[in-house]
Amino acid sequence: MSDMFTSPENLFEKRITEMFKSRPPSEFDMLLKTVTMIIAEQAPSDDMVALYNLLSMEDFVRVINLFDGRMIKFFSRKEIQEAFVLALCFYYREIEGLDWKDISEKLPIPVNPLSYGSRVKKLSQTVKQQLAKTLGDAS
Repeated sequence: MSDMFTSPENLFEKRITEMFKSRPPSEFDMLLKTVTMIIAEQAPSDDMVALYNLLSMEDFVRVINLFDGRMIKFFSRKEIQEAFVLALCFYYREIEGLDWKDISEKLPIPVNPLSYGSRVKKLSQTVKQQLAKTLGDAS
């Protein structure tokens, strides 16, 4: 049998696993191909099909179980890039103690030190609050 539900997480997954436990793997593969065809035909968008094709069946089912019909919005490439740059600025400024001239030379893109400086301060406060909360929860 395929590893679709190597760790069944709910009754449905457990029942599917049991149904195909003693059957030849080719039968389960045929079921998966049929599911793939149905998803491709009924998907609300090409994005859903792309996500389905990107993930394993088990991971796709986990994503569906997690969001269960809700709409989600993904970060843009630019937003992820900005998060990486902010994390680098935070690291260089708060951990290594570099000045903004040195930080600017190390970054993969040019940044406005005033803009990122205030964002680093805000991130530093958030990190301190999270650390305090974590340490408070541990005691």
